[in-house]
Amino acid sequence: MSTEQRRTDWVDVIVGVLLVIAGIFVLSNLFEAYLALASLLGIILVIRGILLIVRSMRIRSFTNRRVSGILGIVVGVLIIIAGIYLMFNPALSLVTLGTLVGVWFIVEGFGNILDIHWSRRLSRGLWVLQIILSILMVAAGFFLLTNWLAGGLTAATLMGIALLLNGAVRVIAGFMGD
Repeated sequence: MSTEQRRTDWVDVIVGVLLVIAGIFVLSNLFEAYLALASLLGIILVIRGILLIVRSMRIRSFTNRRVSGILGIVVGVLIIIAGIYLMFNPALSLVTLGTLVGVWFIVEGFGNILDIHWSRRLSRGLWVLQIILSILMVAAGFFLLTNWLAGGLTAATLMGIALLLNGAVRVIAGFMGD
């Protein structure tokens, strides 16, 4: 009877601890995190627009769904244009971050609803989960549109929580080893 030795992945543990520290910093300094996030918004939007275009082209080729594929490409191009504009107007990023996060949630939620047909083939549970999350995303987007400051601070809070969770998972995975 052999005992399986687990080796600690110290890179994962160190990266996880750094992510947890960053998450704590973000959550304890929300406004500063908001400023940093606003300055990166243009870059984030350009990357997201490119990814949306690529995904829409793949979905269009796999499913022959022209409407959802074309809509995704158009939205992707608009997101790229908005990102480039904000990269050259960083002060505007601070003011518009909350509003853009709201619009982004709405567009993403409706985009997911339009592309939901593929997940039904994989799993009914996944399909139901995607419908629920898409509706919640649209509802959150409308909420964020009503208060841009709350939207910006919400984005910073979500970033802090994501850092904490990702860090914790990396630490646990690192200690679990191979």
